[in-house]
Amino acid sequence: MFPRLFVVLCLLFYGASALSQEATAGWNCQQKKGSQEWLCVTGQELKGKHLTEAKKISPAITELVPATVTRLPTVLQESTPVKLPPGTIAKRPGWTCLPEDEGETWDCSLMGRDPQGGGRVIVDDDFKSSVLEPAFAVAQEDIFKMMQGDLKYDPWKNCERLPVNRQDFAVNEPFRLSSPMVIESDSAESFDNEVTTFVGNVEMVRADQRTLSDKASLDKVSNTIDAQGNVYYRADDISFYSDTSFMKLATDESRLRKALFIAPGSRTRGTADVVYRESEFLTRYKNVAYTTCKPGNQDWVVHAQRVKLNKQTGKGAAKHAWLEFKGVPVFYTPYFAFPIDDRRVSGFLNAAWDNTEKNGLDFTVPYYWNIAPNYDAVLRPRYMTERGLMLAGDFRYLTASSKGEFSGELLISDNKATALDEVTSNPHKDKQRGNFKWRNNSRWKPDLIEGDSLAFDVDLIYLSDDDYYDELANSFTVTQSTQMRSFSQLQYQTDEWLLSGLVEHYRTLDHSDKPYTRLPKIDFVVNKTLDSESFALDLAAENEFVYFDKNSGDTGTRINLKPSLALPLQIAGLNMTPKVSVQHTQYWLDNTGNTKTEYSRTLPIVSMDTRFVLEKEYEDVLGLNLLHAIEPRAYYLYIP
Repeated sequence: MFPRLFVVLCLLFYGASALSQEATAGWNCQQKKGSQEWLCVTGQELKGKHLTEAKKISPAITELVPATVTRLPTVLQESTPVKLPPGTIAKRPGWTCLPEDEGETWDCSLMGRDPQGGGRVIVDDDFKSSVLEPAFAVAQEDIFKMMQGDLKYDPWKNCERLPVNRQDFAVNEPFRLSSPMVIESDSAESFDNEVTTFVGNVEMVRADQRTLSDKASLDKVSNTIDAQGNVYYRADDISFYSDTSFMKLATDESRLRKALFIAPGSRTRGTADVVYRESEFLTRYKNVAYTTCKPGNQDWVVHAQRVKLNKQTGKGAAKHAWLEFKGVPVFYTPYFAFPIDDRRVSGFLNAAWDNTEKNGLDFTVPYYWNIAPNYDAVLRPRYMTERGLMLAGDFRYLTASSKGEFSGELLISDNKATALDEVTSNPHKDKQRGNFKWRNNSRWKPDLIEGDSLAFDVDLIYLSDDDYYDELANSFTVTQSTQMRSFSQLQYQTDEWLLSGLVEHYRTLDHSDKPYTRLPKIDFVVNKTLDSESFALDLAAENEFVYFDKNSGDTGTRINLKPSLALPLQIAGLNMTPKVSVQHTQYWLDNTGNTKTEYSRTLPIVSMDTRFVLEKEYEDVLGLNLLHAIEPRAYYLYIP
């Protein structure tokens, strides 16, 4: 700026000097009354007549020269904001007030969030960011908040957890390409009915796409749109704010420069020098910085030279990427691949580390392996400086009839010399230690009998020693209670009866009270209805056989038989079900220390279940048809 000002000053002084020389050479200038025009003649024509008047005019010209030079910088500084078109000013975030045509009132509008009295940030185009500067400037954060307020939903509103059934706003490409485009602007000019230029508050809408800009050109021959100046683009799955945008309407391709973007689906926002949208699914970014933090927060930011996102595959890739945390670079990688949606992708997960007295430096690097759509695994190698290497992992499976999970941990050799008290010797030194789990649920349709089904459920737990969880549990280990239940159950069911077998065992860490194991437990349940023209009779029987086992104390066998007979009756709004049952329980005990080893009981059970149903309809109550129902119930039970 200063070299230009110096040239202007030199020209002005040169012009003033020339005027002074011409005035002394005989020029005489006088201003006409009531006009801004000047009448000038040479000194030869007025020789001997008005030379004294010309001398009086020269000092006035001399005084004007410094005054003009003094005002020149002020005029140049004030002229810059006037060049901004009203559309550009109106699209700035915050409150914008412009005078009406009459000049007596103001037209105010809010863009984005309400600053609540805060000043508008002035963007310095000459500002050059450095590594120590924030990734996103204050003005950019203000634009991000404006874009966030314009989205159909706020992706950061429930930042702790995404809604499980959130709506997918994506519009398919055929519908978008076949939809008409509506363009509005302050003025428009067309050339040969091929190129149309729109100027001032340009708004273009097509299906879910909406674009705002200061100026736009539509080429009907190439079917393209070139938008310039404060370009704001929003679709259901993405939002952009950029300097320029070039779009091919036929293929939905676009190119944006100096862009800010928000992707609501992945809760991502960032900036890029250039954005290439090659299709509805493929987008490439150049010199990008992005984060998942909400606008106003940039605790962590990923910078990359190149980024490619593919929505069809659900994968993204970045080249020459580095992670910034709290403004400090902490990690660099020449290549980085990551998922962009909920689809599973193989790769390393977040590492976990700890430093404790019992294990020393504890470091785990989990790797997720997407084996197949119905199989996956997590490998969790873990190294502890005090104890050694541990191999751990989880495997999940899903088939047409079964689903389940295997998980396990194996410490190859415990190298620690002392126990938890750091005094006594470690009883597990140089031994293998671990725990293994298997959980399975299977369902089949054998079709042996109409409506039958077969089920198999397993939940098994193995633990090498009682001190395992106290000494080796970490953030990936689900700590069990002091009693860990393992069982296996096989069940066959039809419409009228059920047969079930169960084997159950408990692994206890507290040996003061060990529960009984059931080896096995067999249930046989029958439910049958005898229908006639006048009534229906329900026959049922619940039969159970169990063998209880324990390392010490009483053991034994129990059978429980409970046949029953019920007669459901229904009269208008009255339902009654009298029922009669007989329950017989028999025990055969071992290791009791007594001469009596058999115990039994037989109980008659009588019950009456009565229910009244009272209903009344109300029509056209506030435009609604209502049904008022009251169902009082009385239940009588007798067991001697």
